[in-house]
Formats: sequence, C-alpha cells, structure tokens
Amino acid sequence: KVGEDTYRAWEKGDNLIRILPHWDVKKRSNGDELFFARRLVHYLPTPGRDGGQYNAPIRCLKDDQEENCPACNVFSHLKKAQSKKANDFRPTERYLYNIIDYGSKGGQQTEPSVVVYAAPFSIHKEVMNWVEELGTEFWDIDNGRDWKLKKLVDASKGARNGTSYKLM
Repeated sequence: KVGEDTYRAWEKGDNLIRILPHWDVKKRSNGDELFFARRLVHYLPTPGRDGGQYNAPIRCLKDDQEENCPACNVFSHLKKAQSKKANDFRPTERYLYNIIDYGSKGGQQTEPSVVVYAAPFSIHKEVMNWVEELGTEFWDIDNGRDWKLKKLVDASKGARNGTSYKLM
C-alpha cells in the first residue's frame, strides 16, 4: 500500500526530486541493477481530511500476490455492464522509486524527505532513457542528479486525464 507517509500530491509546476537506488538491490538477468519496482494499483475515491475527495492509491491484489482483488472484481463487473464508472476501478501500472523530495506542500517549503514516488509509465520511460545515457550515475547517492518533475494540469480534461508529468 502506498500511503500518506510515502506519497504526496505534487504541486502544479516544478517539483525538485532526486531518484535514489532501490533499498534492496536486485539484479536483472543481464546483471543490471533494478532500482525500481513495478506495481499495479487502483486509484479509489476516498474522503479527505478536508471534507473533499481524492483518489487514493491501493495496490492491486492480483498483481503478484495472485489473490482475489475486490477492486478488479468491481472493474470487471462495471466493464461488462459497459458502465462509464469502470475506469474509476481499472488497475493502473506504476513504477515505484525511492526519491528525495525537496518540494513544498501548499506553497510552504518543507524539509527534504525520502519518499516513494509512484511514477506513471510516461515518467518511467523518461527515466529509463536517462539511465541508458547516464548509467548508474543516474541514481548514485553522491554523484547523482537532482531532477525537476514538472506537473502539468489541463483542468478541462479532469483530474485523471488532464494531469501529465515531465522529467527535466
């Protein structure tokens, strides 16, 4: 589960981060270090503390645990019924990175903290392109780089479809 202690809603515009090595270094079959974890998550409507509603990330139980997933069951049922609500329950691929978040919350600067970033495929693809160019220097603690994670929002398309990210 990705919870409040490991996730934050990114501010619109530039967010400064540093991608770190994975805490449990594993090797791929070709010998490369695997510094991220691929997961399927559901973003389920959840009431917020402020009385509003947000989409909370919940790990899909079918992902690698091969358990019955209630959210997948709801998704399947709604999809068969051709309901527009089906997309609210569909599993989404995310790539988990350990990062240092140098950002702010609500416009207030915060202390840097290590958090887990659940990146969409578009950011993961950019990360892998940079890794190909920079090698292990990309996530090296001493020689690594800070990155701007730019959040772009097109309110006319809604929160889910109108939000995109760019890594610079």
